[in-house]
Amino acid sequence: MGAVKSRLLQLIDRGEMGTYRSRHHLISDAASLSTCQHPLEVIKLTITKTELTTVPDTIGRFVNVTKLDLSNNLIEFIPWSIVCLKQLEALNLSQNKLKQLPATMFRLQGLFPRLMIIDLSYNLFERLPTELLVFETKLKTLKILNVEGNVGLVSPPLELCLQGIETIYALLRKRQNRTNEWARWKPYYKDNFTCLKPLIEICIETIIDSKIDYLSATSVPPIIKKFLTSAEKYQEMLGPNVMKCSACKRYFTEESVFDNHVCFQEKRIQPSR
Repeated sequence: MGAVKSRLLQLIDRGEMGTYRSRHHLISDAASLSTCQHPLEVIKLTITKTELTTVPDTIGRFVNVTKLDLSNNLIEFIPWSIVCLKQLEALNLSQNKLKQLPATMFRLQGLFPRLMIIDLSYNLFERLPTELLVFETKLKTLKILNVEGNVGLVSPPLELCLQGIETIYALLRKRQNRTNEWARWKPYYKDNFTCLKPLIEICIETIIDSKIDYLSATSVPPIIKKFLTSAEKYQEMLGPNVMKCSACKRYFTEESVFDNHVCFQEKRIQPSR
């Protein structure tokens, strides 16, 4: 019996089992996120090498998971419900097709009070969210942020990010200290000014303008929450692609150039040699 148990654990560690369930470790596919009868007892959740493209919202049921491994898939989008995993210590999203993280994943203070490792290596990231600074200023828990292999990462530049998390923090602080004065621009009329806005668009604009904590608000429908937590759709609402730096007052048409530019009397961070 001991030999069988030992062999089973070896298979789990190597990822050689297609489906394995226990009260503490769930290795399976996305369908099991809905069918698992004991989600509160799962401590480690692994779904790898399944060609998964979308993580279902039901992942939010596993609120006691400390290690989440979704590596080696085809994931393009992480649902907003991941913010329910408040016990998370290690998050492995490596080798997927991610371009961004949910807009609210780090925006609200205290969402991941124990998170120490984030592996985003070998994805399609072009920009890291400024909200990652919450781990430096508030939570102080993150020790490893791996972005290796994101060849398109330009904000901050990949070669600088590879110097370590402290360099990433320093670059994000520079970005945080200057804001885009035109970020909230939006047109106040359209050619056909007689048409009325859809109700859902009015709701979304009201929530954003009022800075409502929509993740905790039970009155906000899930469809609106999903819309708000999609950074790509959110960016589409911001208006024309012109940015004005609040510090040096210069104008930019590319977000990466705006993020990385050096304001007057500001020291540039150089790649280590």
